[in-house]
Amino acid sequence: MTLIRIYTKMNYAIQYYLTSDQVNVAGKWLRSLRDQIAKAKIAKRISRFENGNFGDHKPCRDGVWEMRVDEGPGYRVY
Repeated sequence: MTLIRIYTKMNYAIQYYLTSDQVNVAGKWLRSLRDQIAKAKIAKRISRFENGNFGDHKPCRDGVWEMRVDEGPGYRVY
């Protein structure tokens, strides 16, 4: 008996909310964080999410997901 496993890597597109002035609110928030470790962990989680590695997350509704980042006060990224 032969067992063949095929893994397909899926990439996901992150859509950032832009205001009417084309300001990326999430990017602005991330740049404003003073905690450099938290900033790096959040950026890494977003990158991993794009590559299909969701980690600690849960769906909220209608295509909105909550990523939980266990650093500092416990950040949530939607």
